[in-house]
Amino acid sequence: MKNHLIHIIIISCLISILSACNDSTPKEEGTKSHVTIEAPSKTVKQFYQNIIDKNCAAALLLRPKYRLERCKSLADIKLNAIREEYSDANAAIIYLNIDFTINKKPQHFNGFLWLKMINDRWQIQEGYTSSDKTTYQEYFDKYIAPLTSAPPLSSNKSNDIIDDNNHAILLAQLRKSYPAYASNNIILVDVSQQTLFLYRSDNKLITKYPVSTAIKGVGNQAGSDQTPLGAHVISNRFGDNAELGSIFIARSNTGRIAKILKQDKDTAADLVTSRILWLDGLEQGKNKGGNVDSHRRYIYIHGTQEEGLIGKPASHGCIRMKNKQVIELFQEAPVGTLVYIGE
Repeated sequence: MKNHLIHIIIISCLISILSACNDSTPKEEGTKSHVTIEAPSKTVKQFYQNIIDKNCAAALLLRPKYRLERCKSLADIKLNAIREEYSDANAAIIYLNIDFTINKKPQHFNGFLWLKMINDRWQIQEGYTSSDKTTYQEYFDKYIAPLTSAPPLSSNKSNDIIDDNNHAILLAQLRKSYPAYASNNIILVDVSQQTLFLYRSDNKLITKYPVSTAIKGVGNQAGSDQTPLGAHVISNRFGDNAELGSIFIARSNTGRIAKILKQDKDTAADLVTSRILWLDGLEQGKNKGGNVDSHRRYIYIHGTQEEGLIGKPASHGCIRMKNKQVIELFQEAPVGTLVYIGE
């Protein structure tokens, strides 16, 4: 009986082995293995991380025409900002703001580079340029347009980039372009940093405040609920001497005081509180006139009851501030103050 059981077990094992070897399940023909394609911005980050790690061989795989000598001489890399401006199946444009040293000499780059899709991988190309020398549109037309018929994501991106580490050039350009406001303070609103900067007429920084711009991003179209880009001016002000937290409807003080929320909480009410600085666009066809008119879109800098959301996008197009801070700004920003909104 024992020998009989052993024979049965041996035969069962043989059948299992043969079945596994002769699996008759049909295979799908023409099925390709899944290829995960990294975002172009991640490729750029990895390129610089490889240089930081002194792995130039890996860096050159991501940027084949990059010089080995330059890779070895780069040090003290600090990526201040990296943003994908355009991407399709074939090419991408990245905005890059970076500090570094070459042979111990400090360097700074603020501009564009582009990538090309090759064998299911992004490769960084050698055509890169400073945003001070070339607009986004010019860069797109030179490198991307010949490869695709698709339009750029937004023509607004051509001129509305704020260099996080060098406001002086932008301030000088604004005072030259808008001489009528050259003797006043200038407000810069950096959407990427969710920060408002207040500069004196001599370009000295007075202060900076956290803000909230549109949760839907940037854009100048009426009905978009986006924060408009470009040069503006304060055309009207409301709320002088109003109590902190005063609720305004249609720019009129209701006499009611809002309950200020310090928690990170979005409420149904989008209240306008304490002070209002009403913006008017200065760039015809971009933020002034037609369906891109910031003034007719009622774009304000104003206080909000949702102070816990300040510092991240949360508005429906306006620039929100904490109530005490918008009251402070109100004292420094009379009618005629230039306001530039960029990324």
